[in-house]
Amino acid sequence: MARIGAGAVLRRVVREPLVHFLAIGLMLFAAAQHWRRAHELDRIEVTPARVAQIAGAYRAEYGHDPDAKALEHEIGGWVDDEMLFREGLARGLDKDDEIVRRRVIQKVAFLERDLAAPTADDAALRAWYAGHTADYTRPGAVDFTQVFFADGTGGPAAARARAARVLAGLPDGQPEAAERGDPFPDASRFAAFTPDEARRVFGEGELAQRLFALPTGHWAGPFRSAYGWHLVRVSAASAPQRLPFDEVRERVANDVAGANAETAQRRIRDALARRYTVVREDRG
Repeated sequence: MARIGAGAVLRRVVREPLVHFLAIGLMLFAAAQHWRRAHELDRIEVTPARVAQIAGAYRAEYGHDPDAKALEHEIGGWVDDEMLFREGLARGLDKDDEIVRRRVIQKVAFLERDLAAPTADDAALRAWYAGHTADYTRPGAVDFTQVFFADGTGGPAAARARAARVLAGLPDGQPEAAERGDPFPDASRFAAFTPDEARRVFGEGELAQRLFALPTGHWAGPFRSAYGWHLVRVSAASAPQRLPFDEVRERVANDVAGANAETAQRRIRDALARRYTVVREDRG
C-alpha cells in the first residue's frame, strides 16, 4: 500500500469544504467576541492609555504626578463614573436631552475646528498686526476738570442756559470751578481719561464724543451727557500710540487663532451642509 505523505494529506484537508466552513466560523466567532468585548456595557477596560490620560488630568490639576495611592484613587473614580455613564446610556438617558445634545455639538465643533484651523507663523502674525492697527493702539487720553449742571426743575434748556452763563465768566486760567455748578455723582477732576472711560462714566453722548478733540487750557461747552450739561477744561492730552509688536504678540496670536478657528468653523459647516439633506416637514 502506497504511503500518503503529510503534505498531500494537508493539501487534501485544506481543500475540504467543511474545513473552509469551520475556518470561516472561527473567524466570525473571534470577530464577534472582539466586537462584544469592545461594545458591551458591562465590560470596562482600564487600558494603559486610559491610565496615562487619568494621570495627565491629575498632573494638569495639581501640578505634579500622582503617587501610586492617588493614581489608584483616580482610576477608581473614573471607573465609578464610567459605570454611571454606561448605566445612563443603557437607560437611554442621553436621548432627547438638550444639554447632552449641546455638549456633543460643542465637542464636534471644537474637534473639527482645532483640526482644521492652521497654526500661524511669525510672518502671518505680523501681517495680521499690520492690517489691524486700531486693535493694537493705545487710545489717546486727557486730563480735565468739569463743572456740572443738572437739569433740575427747569429742565434741560434752563440747565444749559445756566452753564452758558457760567462759561461766559470763567477765565481760561482758572483750572477748577466745580463750585459754580451742581454736585456730580462721580468726580470733578479726571486724569489719563480714555474714550472707553468717558463712555462708561458719561454715556454715549456729546461730551464723550467731543472731549478728546478739545484744545488744552481752555474752558469749553456746554456739552450734553446722560446726566445733564458740562463745562470742561482739558489741561493735558496724549495722542493714540501704536503698541510695539513684541509687546502685543500674544494678543495678536490669540486674535489670529480666533479668526482662523472661525473661518474653519464656517468651512466645516459649509461642507456638512453639502453632505446632509434638510427636509422641512413643517412646510407644505
